[in-house]
Amino acid sequence: MSEFEVARAKVLTKSRVTVHAVDEDNDVVDNTQLPRMPGGSKVIIEHRIYEELKYLEQLTGAKKAECSFLLFGYSKGQTVVFNDIISAAPSGSSVVASFNKRQAEKLTDFCKNARRDENKIVAHGHTHPHLSYDQSGWYLNFSYGDIMGYINMREQSLVKDRVDLCGCLLTGGNFNFVFFDGNDTYRFDNVFVRGKDGGLKKLPCFGPDVANMSHGRDMGRQ
Repeated sequence: MSEFEVARAKVLTKSRVTVHAVDEDNDVVDNTQLPRMPGGSKVIIEHRIYEELKYLEQLTGAKKAECSFLLFGYSKGQTVVFNDIISAAPSGSSVVASFNKRQAEKLTDFCKNARRDENKIVAHGHTHPHLSYDQSGWYLNFSYGDIMGYINMREQSLVKDRVDLCGCLLTGGNFNFVFFDGNDTYRFDNVFVRGKDGGLKKLPCFGPDVANMSHGRDMGRQ
């Protein structure tokens, strides 16, 4: 990407901010304003990965702090499949999900061993806890810092020359995936878990908090 393209992506992201925080990185990007991936696009999470993500969400709720994770997989046509994960427990801060050395090393190995014709993909992921002071449901949305982090990570030579990249926010029972194509950030509206029997079950995404439906105004509706 050129400096112009990065600047344009930043302006687009800024235009979708609905709540301004003291720290720009924590500005809220409204889910409803994100453009959608083309029809037929979908994400499939293998059952083992789904179980670990559910555990991370439970841990997030118990600790009231963010967890980080990386998902690894491949794409075929308009379908993205994630079949591996490496995660980290909360770092102690409710608003920061940091990657540790073990995650960084696995990301490096995955990218170095990937060939372009394999269509490998990585999801940069983290969780958002429901916080008692957030009565408007802003935690259900990506932050400005989240989106810019995906854009900046995509430009790392280790990533952009070998694999594709998307982002994942796990919050309120929702599996929110976005993809930055070099021009804009798009949301996946179709996310599934593959069961042990091979069948697909649709998962909530970009919707209300399925565990805390009574908490405040819903800013995550489609």
